[in-house]
Amino acid sequence: MGRTGWELFPRNQTDGIATGRLSTVAQSIGSPLIPGMTWLDRTLWPAVALLAAVLLLCQGTGMDLAVQDRLYQFDSARWLLPRDDRWLEFIFHKLPNYLLIALGVFLLGWLAAGGRGQWPPAPRRRLVIVLLTMALTPSLVSLGKEATRSHCPWSVQRYGGPEPYVKPLSRYDECCPPATSGACWPAGHASGGYALMALASLALTRRGQVRGLLTGLGAGTITGTYQMLKGAHYISDTLVTLLLAWIIHLLLRRALLRTKTGPG
Repeated sequence: MGRTGWELFPRNQTDGIATGRLSTVAQSIGSPLIPGMTWLDRTLWPAVALLAAVLLLCQGTGMDLAVQDRLYQFDSARWLLPRDDRWLEFIFHKLPNYLLIALGVFLLGWLAAGGRGQWPPAPRRRLVIVLLTMALTPSLVSLGKEATRSHCPWSVQRYGGPEPYVKPLSRYDECCPPATSGACWPAGHASGGYALMALASLALTRRGQVRGLLTGLGAGTITGTYQMLKGAHYISDTLVTLLLAWIIHLLLRRALLRTKTGPG
């Protein structure tokens, strides 16, 4: 029977022997084998380059304002989505948080059980990668918020707020300091969704990896777009969070799978 897209272990024991032999060969030429190392791991440096490009664009151009202007109705002084709609807030803000917490608890329980049970056996290190990505991505984003003190679109004068606008990595003019400190860059809410891109590491097949990646991309983009449509974030906030989550995931893969000589 063929493998499913999410299969974690080869069904044939000879596959494990073959992987061990490949690892020995790889180590002999100075290139430690990362099981399942394909296009996933080769995207690290392109992701770093994209992150640098996004930072340059948001600092050197009016990209954020150009996008946000299209989401704000200047004639009526309103965003495309209302900020205080209780149902939208629950569906796109609170519910995703509850689901992420539930998933985290489930994965922790799966890990504590040794990655075995009624579900297919999951390599412990791959579960650790997912859990650490889910924990580290929001934490790093929070540090970014503390460092930049950037205000949300709805708080800046251009969109009816009280604060002057500055680009994320710029300082306020001494003559026009903000009345309060912001905490909107990068995007915090989307970080939980984009961290789910690490689910790609639970699969050994390309099809499963693509499904895991798209799950995280979809979750983060939906929540991030909602935040933009109601004036909570600029596009650079969301793009930086996306790329940070992916880079953290790939670095964890290198750190935790690098010395592994068998599947997972």
